Amino acid sequence: MYSESEYLKAAFDCGMIDITTLQARIEMAEKQKFLEQHDQRIWQGKNGCWYTYLPENGKRGLIKRKDKESIDECIISYYKKKADDPKIRDIFYLWINEKYDLQEIKKGTYDKYENDFLRFFEDFGETRIKVVNEDMIETFIRQTIGEKELTNKAYANMRTLLIGIFKYAKRKKYTDISISTFFKDLQLSRKIFKQNPKDSRTQVFSEHETKVITAHLKEHPSLIHYGMLLCFQTGLRVGELVALKFSDEEGDTLHIQRQEIKYKDDSGKTCIEVVNYTKTEAGNRRIVLTDGAKETLNQMRKYSSAEYIMQRENRIRCSTINHELYKVCKRCGLPPRSMHKIRKTYATTLIDAGVDDSITMEMMGHADITTTRKFYYYSRSGEEKKKQQIAKAIDF
Repeated sequence: MYSESEYLKAAFDCGMIDITTLQARIEMAEKQKFLEQHDQRIWQGKNGCWYTYLPENGKRGLIKRKDKESIDECIISYYKKKADDPKIRDIFYLWINEKYDLQEIKKGTYDKYENDFLRFFEDFGETRIKVVNEDMIETFIRQTIGEKELTNKAYANMRTLLIGIFKYAKRKKYTDISISTFFKDLQLSRKIFKQNPKDSRTQVFSEHETKVITAHLKEHPSLIHYGMLLCFQTGLRVGELVALKFSDEEGDTLHIQRQEIKYKDDSGKTCIEVVNYTKTEAGNRRIVLTDGAKETLNQMRKYSSAEYIMQRENRIRCSTINHELYKVCKRCGLPPRSMHKIRKTYATTLIDAGVDDSITMEMMGHADITTTRKFYYYSRSGEEKKKQQIAKAIDF
């Protein structure tokens, strides 16, 4: 058996295929490919000249040529240059579209990446990849951190995009820059980031506040109030709560396997729906139900018999529950907080109670206990209790 290349070589040797004709056909197909990318109108004016628009730097530039062939050559030249030496913005979209098509990211993540790119990469995104060097990347990073007053967390989001863009560019041979090595060598002082200190009193509900608010929820029973109470008892994300079904209760555990997501469709319309996957792989978990949590679920059955637990006529959304929590806090004389603060309260309670790190991670749906301790753990003790504990520890 001959391979395709061997057949092709034999055809050339026998004169069955003319190399000049084949090359011309390839070039014609290549030109047609570039012309098909052009989605702007091409027209002939009353003066006989031909016109079209070519996008450049986010604007439409009017192009004028004497004949149709010249306008086509201009279009072909523009898109060929774009393909051979794309801008950082072009590579960004090639990268995230590839990840989305391969289902490596969901629509919500796609939208987040795009919003972050528009926020961070204004002028730098218009730079041709082949002129970019490591000094330019470092200058871009430092200037963006300073001008946009980025926190460490915001910088981490920008860094994610840079890594993705330049790894894709290297794989496609647009650049020789190793972005992994670049970031290993990059040294940034923590002082250059905007400091956004968080008051622990607003990050979790204190022991006293938890008693006050959970008592209020029980005294004013409703489906939403019981949903909030269940979050205090299980550490659920609010997006997981509104996607729960009664069938998720499996004996002494609650299987978390869905969530509510928000994204924009192709027309730019905001869509909200429940999907059959969790925020992270570790988020698909089984939470241990205490007797109190089981009783809460039993009470919720009195208010809902629909597909989702958090559903009356229609499924209750995350925004509705967050809004109600603000009102509950106000009624209880407490500072307003979001549902995420209940989740942080649950994590802090487990850690303070000495629950094993492995169990705490599993209940929270975290892959690393460092995440839980760094971002979810705050003091819940009142000022008087803090004084007593410190006085007991420092007795000299």
